[in-house]
Amino acid sequence: KLNEDPTLVDELTAASPAFKAMTESFSLLPSLALQVWSPRSLADLGWTLPKPAMVAGVEPLDIWADMSQTLRYESPDSAAKSVHYLTGVLPSEAFRQPRRARGTQREAELALTRTCQDWLASQGPRLWPKAVTADGRFDWDVLLADASVTGPARVQQQYVRANVSPAECCVVSAAGKTRHRLKAGASGFANLTLAGTWVDTGFNTECIEAAVMSGMQAARAVCGSPQRVIGEDLLQQPGHGLGPLAPPLQCLERVGQAVAQRLPGLQGLQGLQGVQAARGLLRCAFGARQPQGQEVQDHQGARP
Repeated sequence: KLNEDPTLVDELTAASPAFKAMTESFSLLPSLALQVWSPRSLADLGWTLPKPAMVAGVEPLDIWADMSQTLRYESPDSAAKSVHYLTGVLPSEAFRQPRRARGTQREAELALTRTCQDWLASQGPRLWPKAVTADGRFDWDVLLADASVTGPARVQQQYVRANVSPAECCVVSAAGKTRHRLKAGASGFANLTLAGTWVDTGFNTECIEAAVMSGMQAARAVCGSPQRVIGEDLLQQPGHGLGPLAPPLQCLERVGQAVAQRLPGLQGLQGLQGVQAARGLLRCAFGARQPQGQEVQDHQGARP
């Protein structure tokens, strides 16, 4: 429960311990989005490599993709030569605000605008080497905006979005909490079918695929179709759903265990820890399910 506001879920959690456990097992994670239009092409900004899709940049705008292919669907009169999508996690508890807090969204986006300005000032020249002024600072004119708007204020004419509404946040499923997910047709209430990335889809991670799967499973619970949803049995397959990665990971695990047994003094070496960490992270990334009641020991924190 996010705050003192009454909700429809209150009656459900009071009537069903399983439903209550599900709602209390997950937390919400806000995200941020910045889309910038530029009168310069990607090459003119200084990017000489193939079309980028960055997923491990400098936080908070640590994900970047060149989305210039969308320009042809925008206004034909636009002077934009490239468009860039940047996103990341937004450290915020704004989603807990009660409904009476009318200024929550505006306040979050004003703060995010300042964050984006600071990030572009420091990281823009590294991302786009030619987007700099003579003194090496970020050139705000590479952002498409009215000629009368100058400097960091040009960010205000881009698309800035703070996803702090509870309905817009990602659902975080921490290690060992998957057991509390309910399936689409197993809400415990005859007239209630569940859908969303937070239900037990069999894939159990926060992504558009899981959302679609949950909708198809909800339809099946209501009318019996579709009979099969692709991916819902992925994590029940041998190798924890890691496919071709399973054998080498299992081999590495066995080698590490054998070495640790023969040479106990080496158990603390970074290499062996790296094997375990790699195994845990890959299982995390693929949403591998642990046996019921068993926490993930290899990795701390939330699954994607």
